[in-house]
Amino acid sequence: DHKLIWIAALWWLAYFGPGAWELLTKAIVPQRLLTVSAAGLGFILLAFRQTGDGDSLPRAALVAVVGVADLLLGARLLRVERRSGSVLLGQALALFAGAIALLLSGASITFVWAAMAAVVAVLAAREKDQLWLAGALALFLAVLVRLIGIDFQSVDARNAQWFATAGTAGALRATFLFNGRALAFLGGSAALFIAARASGRAGDKRFTQAGIGFISLAHALLLFVVVSEAQNLVLQTPAAPAGPLPPQELQRFAELFYRAVVDHEQTLSMVATLTLGLYAALLVAVGFTLPDKLHRYLGLGLFALTLGKLLLWDVWHLPRLFQTLVLLGLGALLLGASFLYARFGKRLVTLLRDGTALLLILCAGRARALEPAQFKEVRPIQNVAAPSLYRFELDPALYQRGLNGLRIAGPDGAEAPYFIRDLPIPMPAVRHPVTMVDPVTLPGGATRAVFDLGRQGLKHSEVKLAIDGNDFLRRVRVEVSTDERDFAQLAGSGRVYAVGDTRHTTVEYPVSDARYLRVTVLGGLGDQLRITGGEVSYAVIGSKPVLRTLQAKVSPNSAADAGPHEQLYDLDTGEAGVPLERLDFDIATPAFERRATLEASEKPPYWFFIGSGLLYRAGDQSELSLNAGQSTRRFFRLQVQSGDDAPLTITGARAQYRAQELIFRANAAGPYQLYAGSNLEAPSYDLAAVIARGGAGAIAEAALGDFIANPAYGSAPSGPKPFSEQHRTALMAVLGCALAGLALWTVRLLRNPSK
Repeated sequence: DHKLIWIAALWWLAYFGPGAWELLTKAIVPQRLLTVSAAGLGFILLAFRQTGDGDSLPRAALVAVVGVADLLLGARLLRVERRSGSVLLGQALALFAGAIALLLSGASITFVWAAMAAVVAVLAAREKDQLWLAGALALFLAVLVRLIGIDFQSVDARNAQWFATAGTAGALRATFLFNGRALAFLGGSAALFIAARASGRAGDKRFTQAGIGFISLAHALLLFVVVSEAQNLVLQTPAAPAGPLPPQELQRFAELFYRAVVDHEQTLSMVATLTLGLYAALLVAVGFTLPDKLHRYLGLGLFALTLGKLLLWDVWHLPRLFQTLVLLGLGALLLGASFLYARFGKRLVTLLRDGTALLLILCAGRARALEPAQFKEVRPIQNVAAPSLYRFELDPALYQRGLNGLRIAGPDGAEAPYFIRDLPIPMPAVRHPVTMVDPVTLPGGATRAVFDLGRQGLKHSEVKLAIDGNDFLRRVRVEVSTDERDFAQLAGSGRVYAVGDTRHTTVEYPVSDARYLRVTVLGGLGDQLRITGGEVSYAVIGSKPVLRTLQAKVSPNSAADAGPHEQLYDLDTGEAGVPLERLDFDIATPAFERRATLEASEKPPYWFFIGSGLLYRAGDQSELSLNAGQSTRRFFRLQVQSGDDAPLTITGARAQYRAQELIFRANAAGPYQLYAGSNLEAPSYDLAAVIARGGAGAIAEAALGDFIANPAYGSAPSGPKPFSEQHRTALMAVLGCALAGLALWTVRLLRNPSK
C-alpha cells in the first residue's frame, strides 16, 4: 500500500529530523541516539509489511534510503563524537549489506555479509575498538546462522526441487565445489581467516581471543567443505534423465537414486574419517612449518575427534574391508604426525605447558481475451458458420498436448467455453435389487447361488459376483427360470478369475426378463470357492463406450531381470498422452492359459506396475486382452509366465482408447483457434451443467486443422508494465552500484578518525 508507506516515511522523518538536529546542536545522550536509530528501523519494518516477498527492488531501495540518512548523519557526528558517529555508520553499513542482500540470492547474500563482517573486524582491529569488534562478532553470528539455517540445506533443497518439478528446476546432484553450499562456506571461511589475521596483529588480549575463535571457526567451515565435497566426489548415483519424467517413472527413479545413496553410506563414512585424519595431519604440519601453536593443537584436537569417530562408529558399522582401509589410512596419518613431534621433541613440554592456557581459551469465470503468448501451438477450428454449439472428436494429437492446457478463442479473441464427454453419451447401467438364496457348494469344487429379482419382467444382462477366494480361474454357467423349479441355460462360456491384484467377476449374458437367475461357478484347480453376494444389472444397449484403435509394435525383450520361466515383450503404441483402456494381442499359439503382468513407462527403463490378468484360448473361448487402466504412457512391457511350456507367439498388438468429443459454444461465426501446450490448470465452465439441465439441441460439426507453432508464444503479454518492471535490470544495476559506493564511503569514514 503506497499510501501507508508514505505515511510511515513521514512518521520516520518526524522523529529523524528533530533528533538529528538535537544530536548536532546539543549534548549527545544515548536516548536521543537510540530514537534516531530506531526510527529508521521502524520505518523499514512498516514498509516491509506493505510490500510482498517478490518486491525485492522496492524493499532494497527503501532500506538504502534509510542507510543513506544514517550515513550522512554519522559522517557529521564523527566531528562531534566518534563513538556516536560510529554507531550510525555501523547501522548504515548493515543496512547497505541488507539492501544488497535483497538484490541477490543464495550464497551471494552470505558472501556479502561475510565480506562486511571481515571489513568491520579489520577496522576494529586497526583502531582497537572493542565496540566495533562486538559488531563484527554480531555480523559473523548472522553469517553463521545463515550458513547453518539456509546454505547448509541448499543442496538438499535443490535436490528436492528437482524431484518436485520432475527435473525442470533444481539440481539432482551438486556440482563439485561450484555449488551454493560449498561457495557459501568457503566465503565464510575466507572472511574468518581475514578477520583472524587482523585480530592477531592488534596486540590486544581481547582481539587475540577473538582471533583464536575466528581461526577455529574458519577451519571448521573449511573442514566441512572438504569432507562434504570429498563425499560428493565419490558418491555414484544414476545419471539424470535427458528430460522431465512423468510421475510414476519419476517415483521409480527416486527409488533407484536414494537406494544408491543408502548403499554408499558406508563408503561415505569411510571417506569422512580419512578426510578428517588428513586435515588433522595438515593442521599439525602447518603448525610446525609456520611455526604456530594454535594450528598444532587444532590438529591434535581433530585427531582426537577422528579417533573417537573411528572407535565409536566406524569399527561397529563398516564392513571388514572398509575397517581395514580406515585403520591403515588413519594409522599412516598418525605416524606422520608423531614423526613431526619426535623431530621437534625438545619443544614438546613447552607446547604442552603453553597449550593448557590456550585450550582453556578455546573452551571459554466469464468470457475473456486469451493471452496467446502462453501457448506453444495453435490449431484452427473450421466450419463455424453461425452462433451455435459445435463438436469435434478428440484425436491422439490433442491427448499428446494435454487436455488441461486446451483453450478455444473466437474471432474477437474471447475465450469460448467447452466440455469433453464420451462417445456415445454414456447411460449408467440399471441395477436391480436382488435377494441371494440357496448359496451352496457342489461336488467337484463348484459353487452355486440363485438371485431373486422380486418380480417378472425386469430386464437384466450381467451379474457381478462377490466370490470368497483368491488365485482362481473358473468357467461360469448362467441359467434363468420363471418359477424357480425349471431352469434353462442362458450362457455357459463366461469366466471369472483372480490373478494378483486383478479380479474379474462380472459375467455378461443375453438380455433376459426372468425373475430367477442361477449362477454356477464350475470346479477347477485351487481351493474351494464360495459365492457370497452379487449385483444384477441391465446394460442399456448402445450405452457402452466406443473404442478407437492405435497399432502397437511388439518386440521380444531379453532383459536380465526376466525369470527362467517367463518372457518379456516390449510394446510401443507410438503415442503418449492417450488414455488407453486395454491392450489386445494377436497370439498365434492355438491353445494356452498364461498369467500376464503389464507395466508402463514414458521413459524406459523406469517401469511401474499397472495390472495383471489371464491370457487364454481354449476351444471357442479366449481372452487375449489386458486392462491398461487408462494409462497415458507410450511404452508398455508384457511379462508372461509360461512355466515349462513354450513361449507364446505374439504377432501383434493394438491399444484401445475411449472415443471422446469436445463441445464448445460459438457466439459468432468466423475462424476459431484451439490453443495447446501450456502449463495452465484445467478450465472450469458452466456449459456442461447448463446443457445437462436444459438440453443441448442441435450440435453442428466442426473440423480441425493441423497443429502449427504459435508465432506469439513467449512474447510479452498485452497491457502496459509498471516502470520498475520495464527497466528492472537497469534499476537493479544502478541501485547495486550506488549501494557499493555508499558502503565504500562509509568504510573510508571509519578508517579516517576525526582529529
